[in-house]
Amino acid sequence: MKNPSPQSGFSLLEVTIAAAILGGLTLVVMKLFETQQKNANYFEFIGKREQLRIELVGQVLSQPDFCRCLFDGAQEFPASGTAVLAASNSVTKLGRMNFPTPGSCVGATMPAPMVTKEGVDGIKLESVAIRKIAPEGGVLMGNFEVLLSSVKEVTGVNLKGIRVKVGIDAVPAGPGMVSFRGCSMKASDATSVKTYSVVVNRNNSPATVPKTTLPFEHSFCALAVVQSGGNDGGGADACRVTYDPSVGTWTLTGNRGDDPAITCTMICR
Repeated sequence: MKNPSPQSGFSLLEVTIAAAILGGLTLVVMKLFETQQKNANYFEFIGKREQLRIELVGQVLSQPDFCRCLFDGAQEFPASGTAVLAASNSVTKLGRMNFPTPGSCVGATMPAPMVTKEGVDGIKLESVAIRKIAPEGGVLMGNFEVLLSSVKEVTGVNLKGIRVKVGIDAVPAGPGMVSFRGCSMKASDATSVKTYSVVVNRNNSPATVPKTTLPFEHSFCALAVVQSGGNDGGGADACRVTYDPSVGTWTLTGNRGDDPAITCTMICR
């Protein structure tokens, strides 16, 4: 009788080495994936911050009561300027405000905040203040500053700021002191902000209606508002802002699947 052949296979050492190599490769892949995800979160954060900055500029420009009511109750400060001006109560959200009585903060509401302390669309509001108020050319100027953080883990610093140069409206309040009354965009900054709109009706659908900026005219454009002429539905409505890096243009397009027409608007800076 013949002896059975010995079974062939991997030794314990070979299995151990293979497991170590596989584990090492797994860690490398996981690390690469984690880094890529952080990078993606970072660029998403930057994009949202820039869109919020443009929308905020639009708020300051279009609503004269916005800054005054946002900082309602701000303390008096020296006529020579101050390092920081903050509201008497911490600002917990930013967004377009509705004013029942123009010129009055009573009853003002913010129905759809762009960002809050709790977080909106992955971004949290950390602080709002007007900093470095000082006389410039006979008027008080300052920096409207907003500090934001990302809810998601990102590569690098998790805090980013928005800074808008504003003129300060103040009235005498005592010897060497003034009282804050509001702020507005500096004229030179206002000229660089433009709004583009297209009206899209049912006859245009499904074709797009482009509104294209000049090459490299703006560093960033964002969808600002979609206004409908009524409540009729039934179609696939959409407004989009796209960028073509090959030619440096931003394009606003819209689709309307039913009557009445809608208006798509983008704001660019």
